[in-house]
Amino acid sequence: MIFHDLQLTMVDLGYTFQLSAAMVGNAEVAAAATSAFFVESQPLVVVIRGGELSTGDSSPLTLDAGASLDPDGEEGDISFTWRCFISGGECRYPNGTRVPQPMKGAVQALSLEGGRPALNYTFVATGSKAERRTAASTKVSVTAGSPPVPEITPLQGKFNVDEKLRLESSVTAMDVASLAYEWTVVEDRSTHALELTPGVTLSCATRFQSNLVLREGMLVTGGEYTFQLAAADSIGTGTVQMTVVVNVPPAGGWVLVTPGMGLAYTQKFSLAAPGWEDEDTPLWYQFASRVVGAEKLVVLRDFSPLAGPIVTIMPAEGLPESNYSVTVIATVRDSLGARTRTARNVSITPPYGGGVSAEDVAKDLTSSASDALWNGDAEGALVL
Repeated sequence: MIFHDLQLTMVDLGYTFQLSAAMVGNAEVAAAATSAFFVESQPLVVVIRGGELSTGDSSPLTLDAGASLDPDGEEGDISFTWRCFISGGECRYPNGTRVPQPMKGAVQALSLEGGRPALNYTFVATGSKAERRTAASTKVSVTAGSPPVPEITPLQGKFNVDEKLRLESSVTAMDVASLAYEWTVVEDRSTHALELTPGVTLSCATRFQSNLVLREGMLVTGGEYTFQLAAADSIGTGTVQMTVVVNVPPAGGWVLVTPGMGLAYTQKFSLAAPGWEDEDTPLWYQFASRVVGAEKLVVLRDFSPLAGPIVTIMPAEGLPESNYSVTVIATVRDSLGARTRTARNVSITPPYGGGVSAEDVAKDLTSSASDALWNGDAEGALVL
């Protein structure tokens, strides 16, 4: 089988590929096949950091769409416009002047008119690039006066399930003596509902700061969670939200080992890991082997952006009681660190029919490598 990974950067275009094959000894014995497909552009992804929040009219707030992205990776920046909406009226600053419509730029810093009860605003951010446009919205509740202002430190990228989730926060408050905190999950887009119970969390709180720490493995792969921190004192309550996206490891591929059986130490094997997909590229590939019934893992090639094929030898034969089975393992890692492992068993028997010591094999391999170098076959020497 022949595999070739391609990354096509030109979108909204049709492509046609042709594969031609011919016999090595007779070029007239040949055939060709073609495949045509169309590459479509993907929508922009507009992300507003912080989610929904509650604040006071004396406290500035920041609306930030700087984490938005273009999945196609085309050259050029995304341009942004913001619009503010409030039911039955116009969006105004605390001094009563109207908020301009639209506002331009990825980041907007402003204060808004508050009330008791609070006034509820909706902000819509529209990202544009060439002919593509995508919008996202968030809600802001503003109270008259100066309730606590909590902030959560933004996370960089996605979160991996094998790590502790740590959300760090700080709170500015007028009445520190009465300040109290509460973390909640306000939106859970996963296959398993998350509850912030003592068995899930490792949280720490001080007079001026409250952090949320979740144990490893508490979130679900591919899930999306919105956490809210509420800070309350005698003046009022301020809230802030943070959405956490859980990374999905590479999927869809497999590991190939050719041939499926052979001799240890001396025979060459071809390893490849085709078909893997993940939106967080580039992908990195590692190949390793382990004798079935033994614990030692031998890395045949450490992480590399090449999916193979690579040519290598098997550094050990299988055990007779396990029918000489050796497991070849391909580990695929995305750019954010999420990993997937896939494996295949092959039959690896002792060289020369068995009864050969490791020293004899080492001497034979050294001699073969020297012969390869002498004959100008550097690649063959490295494999040996």
